[in-house]
Amino acid sequence: MAHQCSAILFLIIYAFVRPGLTYDTTTLDRCPDPSKENPGYSSTVSHGRSLWTHCGFPNPKLEQTRCGRPFSRDVTYNLCDPDQVLLSEIKNQLDQSLWSLEISTPYQCTPWHGAVLNYTIILVAVRYLRIPDLSSNETCINGCGEIVPDMDEFSRSATDEEKQLAIDNFASGLLNEFGGYFCDSFLVIAYWENETLISTALTSKLSSRISANRVEVVTRRALDYLASGETFQAFDVMITEYRALILGFTPAMAMLVIHMTLLVISVILIVLYAFFGGKSDYYDEEKWKLVLKTTMKIICGVWFVEWLLIMLVRVQGRIKLWIIIFPLVGLIAAVIGAFFLYEQSQ
Repeated sequence: MAHQCSAILFLIIYAFVRPGLTYDTTTLDRCPDPSKENPGYSSTVSHGRSLWTHCGFPNPKLEQTRCGRPFSRDVTYNLCDPDQVLLSEIKNQLDQSLWSLEISTPYQCTPWHGAVLNYTIILVAVRYLRIPDLSSNETCINGCGEIVPDMDEFSRSATDEEKQLAIDNFASGLLNEFGGYFCDSFLVIAYWENETLISTALTSKLSSRISANRVEVVTRRALDYLASGETFQAFDVMITEYRALILGFTPAMAMLVIHMTLLVISVILIVLYAFFGGKSDYYDEEKWKLVLKTTMKIICGVWFVEWLLIMLVRVQGRIKLWIIIFPLVGLIAAVIGAFFLYEQSQ
């Protein structure tokens, strides 16, 4: 429930590393030739196909129609599918899964556009990607982060290394492309339909919660679903796994679980107390009151700690004011209940 976050610089990392990818992009130099810079196009047409790049790729929350989604002033999307790779029904289902993370977390930052944002997963699906030609003596990285020159697939087949590098560079490039909008609290899942490849790129904050090994395991599960033709299950399992890892079992979550458990126990005890009241054959009244008093005291303590945690986040400016009302009301109600039981036991 309560998440602490600090104002830190936005870092771009590769968090998805497959065993087949051995090419070290850090050895590449910046392209000295201005002609290799991206002229501002997010895709190029080659042999009748649109080959996508991360440069200028549409943000699904800002450019709905370019992402192949219906325009709406009241709806924002986390899924971009400009090639209509996914069926509309699947996209609508995945929209709900993607939103499940955002509604489960307090907002993490306030970026340049003034909106407050939660942890976010962005899913991007394309049919074709530009593939870097690693056999060229002129391979370099341009100002947009593209690895150039592109390979002509009709002159030779791309290697697995080149394909994996293409999808990884695409995912990490999108992370950089969208970074100003989402701060440091999101991840990108990129799907290359023609090659059935998936890559996940994480911001520095989320990389501390999701390891590269875990990303690889989740991705393999998704690819197994895709191989079986279960497209929705493939991406839903990724979203569900990442959501669980991002939320984690934090101290605040532990307090909430303890509180809910004690609340259920106390309700059961109160119901039994009311039902068997006065029937000395079934219970010892003093012992029942002692159990109820002890339970209520524990609940009061849990509510108090939970309220302190949320107040701490509020002081840091990371949570809305009205959210602290719920634990405060719970604390007051628990204290009143404890005093009531205490008076009844005297």
